[in-house]
Amino acid sequence: MNRSCFSLSIAALLAMVVAIGCGKNSSKQPADKAIEIVDQFLEAWSRGESVDQFADPSRPLQGTDPDWKAGHQLMSFLSAGAKQSPESPDRFRCRVALSLRNGKGRMWDQEVEYDIQIGEKSVVRRASP
Repeated sequence: MNRSCFSLSIAALLAMVVAIGCGKNSSKQPADKAIEIVDQFLEAWSRGESVDQFADPSRPLQGTDPDWKAGHQLMSFLSAGAKQSPESPDRFRCRVALSLRNGKGRMWDQEVEYDIQIGEKSVVRRASP
Protein backbone atom coordinates (compact mmCIF):
# COMPACT_ATOMS: atom_id res chain seq x y z
CA MET A 1 0.00 0.00 0.00
CA ASN A 2 1.49 3.34 -0.98
CA ARG A 3 1.78 6.22 1.43
CA SER A 4 -1.15 8.28 0.02
CA CYS A 5 -3.58 5.32 0.14
CA PHE A 6 -2.50 4.56 3.70
CA SER A 7 -3.03 8.22 4.73
CA LEU A 8 -6.41 8.25 3.04
CA SER A 9 -7.44 5.03 4.83
CA ILE A 10 -6.37 6.43 8.20
CA ALA A 11 -8.27 9.68 7.54
CA ALA A 12 -11.42 7.74 6.58
CA LEU A 13 -11.13 5.55 9.67
CA LEU A 14 -10.70 8.57 11.95
CA ALA A 15 -13.70 10.29 10.34
CA MET A 16 -15.85 7.20 11.02
CA VAL A 17 -14.71 6.98 14.65
CA VAL A 18 -15.43 10.67 15.23
CA ALA A 19 -18.85 10.41 13.56
CA ILE A 20 -19.81 7.35 15.61
CA GLY A 21 -18.60 8.95 18.85
CA CYS A 22 -20.43 12.20 18.20
CA GLY A 23 -23.63 10.36 17.32
CA LYS A 24 -23.69 8.51 20.63
CA ASN A 25 -23.13 11.59 22.78
CA SER A 26 -25.21 14.12 20.88
CA SER A 27 -28.54 13.26 22.52
CA LYS A 28 -30.23 10.63 24.63
CA GLN A 29 -32.37 8.02 23.00
CA PRO A 30 -36.08 8.46 23.81
CA ALA A 31 -36.20 5.11 25.64
CA ASP A 32 -33.29 6.21 27.84
CA LYS A 33 -35.16 9.42 28.63
CA ALA A 34 -38.25 7.38 29.62
CA ILE A 35 -36.16 5.26 31.99
CA GLU A 36 -34.59 8.39 33.46
CA ILE A 37 -38.06 9.84 34.13
CA VAL A 38 -39.42 6.71 35.83
CA ASP A 39 -36.20 6.43 37.87
CA GLN A 40 -36.58 10.04 39.02
CA PHE A 41 -40.17 9.31 40.08
CA LEU A 42 -39.21 6.13 41.95
CA GLU A 43 -36.18 7.73 43.62
CA ALA A 44 -38.49 10.33 45.16
CA TRP A 45 -40.66 7.50 46.53
CA SER A 46 -37.65 5.64 47.93
CA ARG A 47 -36.52 8.86 49.70
CA GLY A 48 -39.89 9.00 51.45
CA GLU A 49 -41.28 12.02 49.61
CA SER A 50 -45.03 12.51 49.33
CA VAL A 51 -46.83 11.09 46.30
CA ASP A 52 -49.15 14.13 46.43
CA GLN A 53 -46.40 16.40 45.10
CA PHE A 54 -46.62 14.54 41.78
CA ALA A 55 -50.34 15.34 41.48
CA ASP A 56 -49.57 19.06 41.07
CA PRO A 57 -50.31 19.95 37.41
CA SER A 58 -47.70 22.73 37.48
CA ARG A 59 -44.85 20.23 38.04
CA PRO A 60 -42.75 19.13 35.06
CA LEU A 61 -43.07 15.52 36.32
CA GLN A 62 -46.45 14.16 37.38
CA GLY A 63 -47.32 10.65 38.41
CA THR A 64 -49.13 8.17 40.56
CA ASP A 65 -48.62 4.68 41.93
CA PRO A 66 -51.25 2.74 43.93
CA ASP A 67 -48.71 1.22 46.37
CA TRP A 68 -47.14 4.60 47.07
CA LYS A 69 -50.58 6.11 47.57
CA ALA A 70 -51.43 3.23 49.97
CA GLY A 71 -48.45 4.21 52.12
CA HIS A 72 -46.08 1.38 51.24
CA GLN A 73 -42.38 2.18 51.41
CA LEU A 74 -40.21 1.59 48.35
CA MET A 75 -37.03 -0.11 49.56
CA SER A 76 -35.37 -0.51 46.16
CA PHE A 77 -36.14 -0.76 42.47
CA LEU A 78 -34.56 -1.84 39.21
CA SER A 79 -35.70 -0.58 35.82
CA ALA A 80 -35.49 -3.31 33.19
CA GLY A 81 -36.01 -1.27 30.02
CA ALA A 82 -38.51 0.80 28.09
CA LYS A 83 -40.41 0.06 24.90
CA GLN A 84 -41.82 2.79 22.71
CA SER A 85 -45.54 2.71 21.95
CA PRO A 86 -46.30 1.91 18.32
CA GLU A 87 -49.17 4.42 18.42
CA SER A 88 -47.27 7.40 19.84
CA PRO A 89 -43.54 8.24 19.74
CA ASP A 90 -43.70 10.10 23.08
CA ARG A 91 -45.22 7.18 25.03
CA PHE A 92 -43.29 4.31 26.57
CA ARG A 93 -43.86 1.30 28.78
CA CYS A 94 -41.14 0.57 31.34
CA ARG A 95 -40.85 -2.67 33.31
CA VAL A 96 -39.58 -2.26 36.89
CA ALA A 97 -38.85 -4.65 39.76
CA LEU A 98 -39.94 -3.14 43.10
CA SER A 99 -39.06 -4.15 46.66
CA LEU A 100 -41.74 -2.85 49.01
CA ARG A 101 -42.50 -2.79 52.74
CA ASN A 102 -45.86 -2.08 54.33
CA GLY A 103 -46.51 -0.34 57.66
CA LYS A 104 -46.39 -3.65 59.56
CA GLY A 105 -42.89 -4.42 58.26
CA ARG A 106 -43.93 -7.11 55.76
CA MET A 107 -41.67 -7.01 52.69
CA TRP A 108 -42.32 -8.29 49.18
CA ASP A 109 -41.03 -7.97 45.63
CA GLN A 110 -43.12 -7.41 42.55
CA GLU A 111 -42.62 -6.66 38.90
CA VAL A 112 -44.77 -3.86 37.49
CA GLU A 113 -45.00 -1.75 34.35
CA TYR A 114 -45.29 2.01 34.13
CA ASP A 115 -46.70 4.04 31.27
CA ILE A 116 -44.51 7.08 30.65
CA GLN A 117 -45.40 10.07 28.53
CA ILE A 118 -42.42 12.25 27.66
CA GLY A 119 -42.92 15.93 26.98
CA GLU A 120 -42.71 19.39 28.43
CA LYS A 121 -44.68 17.85 31.29
CA SER A 122 -43.91 14.16 31.68
CA VAL A 123 -46.32 11.71 33.29
CA VAL A 124 -45.65 8.36 35.00
CA ARG A 125 -48.54 6.00 35.81
CA ARG A 126 -48.68 2.36 36.85
CA ALA A 127 -49.91 0.42 33.85
CA SER A 128 -53.06 -1.66 34.16
CA PRO A 129 -52.30 -5.38 34.51
